[in-house]
Amino acid sequence: MTTNQKGQRVIRGNCIDVMSSFPSRCVNLILTDPPYLVNYRDRSGRTVMNDDNSEWLVPAYREMYRVLEDDVFCVSFYGWSKIDKFFAAWSSAGFRPVAHFTFPKRYTSSERFVRYQHESAYLLAKGRPKTPDTLIGDVIDWTYSGNKIHPTQKPVSVLISLIESFSRRSGVVLDPFSGSGSSLVAAKLLGRKYLGIELDEGFQSAATSRLEGYVTIQEQRLQPAPARKSRCWGAPSIESRAGRLIASALAVRPGRPHHHEKINRKKCTDGLRRRGAASQRGSEERARGCSRSRARFRNCGERLRPSSCSCRSVPSCHRSPRISSVESGRLTPCASGSQH
Repeated sequence: MTTNQKGQRVIRGNCIDVMSSFPSRCVNLILTDPPYLVNYRDRSGRTVMNDDNSEWLVPAYREMYRVLEDDVFCVSFYGWSKIDKFFAAWSSAGFRPVAHFTFPKRYTSSERFVRYQHESAYLLAKGRPKTPDTLIGDVIDWTYSGNKIHPTQKPVSVLISLIESFSRRSGVVLDPFSGSGSSLVAAKLLGRKYLGIELDEGFQSAATSRLEGYVTIQEQRLQPAPARKSRCWGAPSIESRAGRLIASALAVRPGRPHHHEKINRKKCTDGLRRRGAASQRGSEERARGCSRSRARFRNCGERLRPSSCSCRSVPSCHRSPRISSVESGRLTPCASGSQH
């Protein structure tokens, strides 16, 4: 059965058995976060299946290598304390490490001899892939996902740049250890075809439900922005396009009023009235200042004009009498023919 026949979904099952039913060279990119082999348990007691043994490691990566197209990439997270086992599995399958990613965190995941504040992943190559059109850095800032669905849930924002750089637009993105489905969500947002495999029934169901709530970024851009205006001048409504961007950046839940919209309408009106009055006063003061300047100029011209001169064109005749008589060393005739 081909990946297109299986559709864009999350398949429940053992990834080795599921991938064995795929034809060879049918996947464009593998982005996965397998168990780290550390028997992890979070603060609430949640665990990850098969995180206490490495029997699956070598056969899983062999199947990944087989289903990948020629000259493409695999991005794999790993447990740093078991790097020897991961490297052995990658080399046995035929992968070649070509880059290493570090994801620094702004918080501490756990601590023992040091505070653990980063995640790591390797960029593995099958064959000789071309250099990506868009090069990204090997240090990518991590954002906290909250781990609401899965104990080791990865943030979608971190995975988007990896998929965009190392996959083809028409290609299939596969995650054999899909967990909460973060990699599949990132692929869907970018308009890629995706396929996930998850052994745990609860996580498979949660990832499927999660994917149904997302549309591609292109579809989001095509959606018209609602015409509703803000309740307060200058404060974007949560229903507007700008309001949705601000809400997403500030993690404001949709449906709740933005804090700017809680400002009393009367205060906004009074503020506008005060600003309008101040602007009007400023305009009147500038107008009075211009009138005084013109009066001073006329008075200055009258003082500079000699009594014997009948010329009434002050700007053209007596524009700079000091420069004419002092710097040039000669007198300048005016329009009436007299010299000053």
